[in-house]
Amino acid sequence: MGTGLPYERNELFRKSAEGDHAAFAQMFHYYNARLFSFVKKVTKHSAVAEEIVQEVFLRAWLNRQKLAEMEQPEGWLFLIASNLSLTYLRNATNEARKINAYSKSSSSANNLDVTAKLEGKEIASLIEEAVQRLPPKRQIIFRMSRHDRLSYEEIAEKLCISTNTVKDHLVIALRFVRQHLHQRTGSFFHILAIIKFFYE
Repeated sequence: MGTGLPYERNELFRKSAEGDHAAFAQMFHYYNARLFSFVKKVTKHSAVAEEIVQEVFLRAWLNRQKLAEMEQPEGWLFLIASNLSLTYLRNATNEARKINAYSKSSSSANNLDVTAKLEGKEIASLIEEAVQRLPPKRQIIFRMSRHDRLSYEEIAEKLCISTNTVKDHLVIALRFVRQHLHQRTGSFFHILAIIKFFYE
């Protein structure tokens, strides 16, 4: 039918639901570019779109049994992509507001109560542990921004990439570091304050 698929789409979803890795791989190759284009239009960021699309397929695989029961499994993939994209936009907005709020407020005992439980070196060690788990390019960009204090434009010029790509990597890196600290310390609300404490 001109789709480039070895099966009709319904059959492809059915086989994927049964755990057929080859069918799922075909589904991935067929929908990957379509989902990426859709997500990028919403988020305006390529790096973010790539991660969201990967998350879509991860969720599709984990919930593959449901694919055979759906009337429109293709629509379900795009619904997941849409929800994840909107969540990213909301989180990005909220994170920007939190960063601005912290930058305007003074560091207080309440804002840094996690430091009462952990020595400064221990927290710095956790941050470094998280940074070392980032992909190489993202790690370099993070260090150039946080350690060398280079601007988006300076980093982009040195690495021959766009400023939007730099921003994408930093947003994702900061989110990963925050989540890592949350997992290790059990605190989430004060993570940005801790990062500010060590990198400003």
